[in-house]
Amino acid sequence: MKTFKQYFLTEGKIKPDATKFEGDLIGAMMHISAGGQDTPRGNRDTGSSNIEWDPEDYEDEVYKLASGIAKKMKKNGINIENAKRVGGKAGKLTKLYTDMGARSGEPKTDIGFGNYNVSVKGKTAQILSSQGGETAAVIQAAVLHDKNISAENKKMAATAGDIMKKAFDKSMFDQIIGVRDQVELKYQLKLHKVATKKELPQDALDKIKARAEITNRNQDILKKVVGFDPNKPTADEMKTFLSISQALGIDGQMQEQMANFIQSPVVKRGIVYEAATGTHKFTTKDSIATHMLAWGDEPDNPKYAFETADEFVNTIYPLVKIRISTRGAGTSKCLNKAIDDFDGDLEKALAKCSRGGSLRATINMAKLFETSEHCVPLEKEDYQYLEESWNDIEQEGTRYLLENLDKTEELLLQEGIIDSLKKGYSKIKAGIKFLMGRLKGFFMSIGRFYMKALKNAGLFIQANMNMSGDLKHPPWKPRMV
Repeated sequence: MKTFKQYFLTEGKIKPDATKFEGDLIGAMMHISAGGQDTPRGNRDTGSSNIEWDPEDYEDEVYKLASGIAKKMKKNGINIENAKRVGGKAGKLTKLYTDMGARSGEPKTDIGFGNYNVSVKGKTAQILSSQGGETAAVIQAAVLHDKNISAENKKMAATAGDIMKKAFDKSMFDQIIGVRDQVELKYQLKLHKVATKKELPQDALDKIKARAEITNRNQDILKKVVGFDPNKPTADEMKTFLSISQALGIDGQMQEQMANFIQSPVVKRGIVYEAATGTHKFTTKDSIATHMLAWGDEPDNPKYAFETADEFVNTIYPLVKIRISTRGAGTSKCLNKAIDDFDGDLEKALAKCSRGGSLRATINMAKLFETSEHCVPLEKEDYQYLEESWNDIEQEGTRYLLENLDKTEELLLQEGIIDSLKKGYSKIKAGIKFLMGRLKGFFMSIGRFYMKALKNAGLFIQANMNMSGDLKHPPWKPRMV
């Protein structure tokens, strides 16, 4: 049996090791797929897990949660057979990523079952933690997810990627952010010859706190400079904002263009999609996640959300929290030696040991639990059908608009896509393409909604007729992208 040292239990919720819980899910899926028959541990290729897979472990809280999720998934028509580990072996990177200097080949797929490559997430999960090179590649890959992205935005993606790569380089990032509180802490411990922070005098603690406040402030301002925070700098922030912009070679016009680019729904969705799936990161298909599985933390009320990558991103991307942070000021061993070597010069010690900056994206999966666990998800073939249907509509729609240029010009002007009726034919064609991109988002949202309704007819009937039960009508609204 597990002990409380291996998972925490509070108010009916547990916090098992998230990576090991992937192994717990694999074992539970194997167990449920086998009809609940006990099988020797040697027959289970779960990798690391919280559960030891002895018979007595079938009574513990982690197995109760994992098996509860597996049972619900099977009951809802999801194929959980042939569960296995996929993550662990590095995937092969595409030229886009290697050209940007990215090195991490950690797969986006954690486990596989049925015909799915699945990324497994807890209720709150990190989908991206990238240094400069990978951040640049993710931003450029974001514009590859939509064929209607303009040439101007593709150019902007390259520019934004280069700026992010420059900003996260350790020498530039250290100059922008300043000496971290971790470095000040190491220095104060040495200065006062004590072993722990709680032994330091108040003036030393104040200096450490001041370092942390400056670091956090500068990280927030950098986020505004590069466009991930659309808010304008305050009066107090303006001097630092301009200083960082100058260091990165960004003028006011470029900063505004970057902010508009990064905050564009199409680009933001593309960033989240690429971060979650690795579609343009890997040449090895098993490394690319096609589905997402989020798990709850209540053994007595096991919840899950299982979605295709498209459904997952469409639901989650407006809620993703993006922040800029340090990748670490350095190891204790490196910092202690550097502080001695440079006679307490903390800037030089930081330069010796730090690892630069990173972009981090986190999400709260709670919204997915509201709807997903009762629905049979859409499959790849369903999305292919919608794409083919849209291609027919787009072809006919484009032909009609080109044959009626006077009406088309008025429509594009009314929608703010062009600013004059005297635009040339190439501009009109580009405007039509942009308009079709907007309409596609609307069409695909409606299509997904009704296809899911057809695959889950009983659920939708029950929800719309306000019948009793725990089934809920999925919140939905069309998205213009």
